Amino acid sequence: SAVSTASTAPTTTTAPTTTTTAAPCFFGDDQVRLVNGDITTISELRSGMKVYSMNNHNELMEDEVIMILHRDPDETDLFCVIETSDPRYKLSVTCDHYVAVSDGSKTHYLISDHVKSTEHFVYVHDDLNHQLELVQVTNVTRR
Repeated sequence: SAVSTASTAPTTTTAPTTTTTAAPCFFGDDQVRLVNGDITTISELRSGMKVYSMNNHNELMEDEVIMILHRDPDETDLFCVIETSDPRYKLSVTCDHYVAVSDGSKTHYLISDHVKSTEHFVYVHDDLNHQLELVQVTNVTRR
């Protein structure tokens, strides 16, 4: 599903497409933590729910889902699964979806299919201190 939030800055939960014929950007069975602490799947997100996202200063912020741009449970597409050095964190997005990554010094937005293991770090939400932290990408597979 493609999710759009109220923030105008690039976030980890926005998708750049607005058509209903485009493929979903996130894998529906992946989990997301809501601001209230609940965990839900991407497919269960609804307008009005509050999620965490990343602003253009690489800071964690609370954001509201304002619309689901498209959702088709019968549609299939190729996903890139980005695994990290911490097994708690894995991201599944379509292989042409942009992902915020770092080389250790600067943030870049790369198409997920171009993210490289051992060269890139991805931003994750640390539940203990509610901060974004970087974790090493260890594997990127197409499924």
